Amino acid sequence: MPTPKKESIVADVQQRMQEASGLVVISFTGLSVPAITDLRMKLRQADAAMMVAKNRLVKLAIAGTAAEPLAARLTGPNAFVFCRADVPPVVKALADVQKETGGIELQASFLDGVVYDQRQTAALATVPSRPELLSQLVGALESPVSGLVFTLQGIINEFVYTLDDVAEKKAA
Repeated sequence: MPTPKKESIVADVQQRMQEASGLVVISFTGLSVPAITDLRMKLRQADAAMMVAKNRLVKLAIAGTAAEPLAARLTGPNAFVFCRADVPPVVKALADVQKETGGIELQASFLDGVVYDQRQTAALATVPSRPELLSQLVGALESPVSGLVFTLQGIINEFVYTLDDVAEKKAA
């Protein structure tokens, strides 16, 4: 028989899933309380929130949604990181904590309707953030145009220098 507390946890997970742009599942068995507090602070800076809930309740919350395949990966004690903005910076923050303390392990993630395994989730840490990707795109689009401008400018400069030489020869 479901209790009101469990029903509220399921409703909370459902609401967070609707508001989130992605979800990262981590195992945190090796973390101390101060380390978990530090992790929560880093996640807040990356515009994410961590929630600890029973896997069974999370499975109930994601049942019938696009995240349902994630249920197969929910084993052992897990924490759920809901990303409100960009997911790669959150995974980078988690990977940094993993390197520093070694107390967490990336289990899986859910992003844009796709469930990623442990290896793919770790690879998200290497993906540049959205502003970095946009600046790289602008640079890639700008490069051929600026090359064309410099080439045309060189042709115009050569033409002017040639006319100047012809004018000097006729003046002499």
